[in-house]
Amino acid sequence: MTESETQWVDHFDVQLPASLHAPEGDLEGDLEGDLMTLSPGSVLFASDAHLEVSVALRGQSYRGRLVRAGAGAEGRMNYVVQLEMPLPVHDLIR
Repeated sequence: MTESETQWVDHFDVQLPASLHAPEGDLEGDLEGDLMTLSPGSVLFASDAHLEVSVALRGQSYRGRLVRAGAGAEGRMNYVVQLEMPLPVHDLIR
């Protein structure tokens, strides 16, 4: 289904208890929360929990939490991570 087609699909506002679970990978356990919006092809999930991640860059690891995810170009996903400590940006772009 294309993005323009999904704009015409019915969405339903709900508040249903649910959990977010990654069947494989680095996510340990489940995130408890609520489904806020339902449609045939997607859900909006809300939780008080934060998804902790780390970003590996040039041999260093930077911890943070995932704050947003969305569709990117060419079928890729974009993730916004709020870092605990600032990146040494000027050192990284040299």
